[in-house]
Amino acid sequence: MKVEPIVGNCHGDERADAWFPTTYNGGRPNVMFRKLLPDIQYALTNCNSCPVRERCFEEGMKPVNLAQGIWGGKFAGERILMARKRNINYIVPVNNKGRKTGKRNGDAFPEPFDGITMQEEEDALLFYERVLRYLRPELPRQESGSLL
Repeated sequence: MKVEPIVGNCHGDERADAWFPTTYNGGRPNVMFRKLLPDIQYALTNCNSCPVRERCFEEGMKPVNLAQGIWGGKFAGERILMARKRNINYIVPVNNKGRKTGKRNGDAFPEPFDGITMQEEEDALLFYERVLRYLRPELPRQESGSLL
């Protein structure tokens, strides 16, 4: 008897982009963001009933995935805040311009380091703060950058 592997609800979904929202494409950011909300809510709804949600979340906590997408029902900004609490080192060293290998471009760090840049961290936190404002309007409004 062949056992099929358990896959997430997002696997093969025609709206796969819903799990990797972005707020800027050269247009007006607020308008673009509002257009993303239905997809964001769709992704979160699917995550809530997903059979691999916990494994997905742990994959999303890997430093290289922290600044991107919705993993295990958590936004990048949420996971960054959790990584801070867990003392996970996720910021790429300033001189490490090539993430997979520190030797690219004459970098001083010879060891590979997968992680995110400080700009990616800031963008993810600002996006998460914006999501909270729209999806949970009952929460008190925070000043821009307050999660940083």
